[in-house]
Amino acid sequence: MTVQAESELSWRPSVARLHSVTRVLVVEDYPPLATVVAIALRRSTGHEVVRVGSVQRAASAVSEHPSFDVVVMDIDLPDGSGVELARELLATGKARTCVFFTASRDDQLRRDARALGPVVDKLAPMSELVRVVLENLGSVGREPVIAEVVNGGSVAEPGVHSSGTRRRSKG
Repeated sequence: MTVQAESELSWRPSVARLHSVTRVLVVEDYPPLATVVAIALRRSTGHEVVRVGSVQRAASAVSEHPSFDVVVMDIDLPDGSGVELARELLATGKARTCVFFTASRDDQLRRDARALGPVVDKLAPMSELVRVVLENLGSVGREPVIAEVVNGGSVAEPGVHSSGTRRRSKG
């Protein structure tokens, strides 16, 4: 498996990697979830995935890799804001696109995040996160394909707040 942990950030390019690999950075402070996200993205997309748990470690990963095609990150991180990190990565060209994967219920933070990239609620199925990542890899330089995925995969219009509750199945 090609999922790199925080302690395995050295990257040795090969000829194949130089021409075809898409690099994904996962910034998530809860290690079990970070691992699940990294594995889901790796298995579903075949992309190289590096996972870290803080803004500081994201900065280290970015200094060791030329750039990332997509950064999947939480909004609330232990040592800073995912939104501020995204602004910096996008402004410096270290990330082509950012996707936020969060449980934050702060409307302003979610609006700020949506201005930079799509927001996927942590209650949405993992397949939705993978779908949003793949769709937004093809939309670099345009508006995000999906504004926000909430409540088990439904798409909310920008500015619509999710209660975060799951829909009850009929039956």
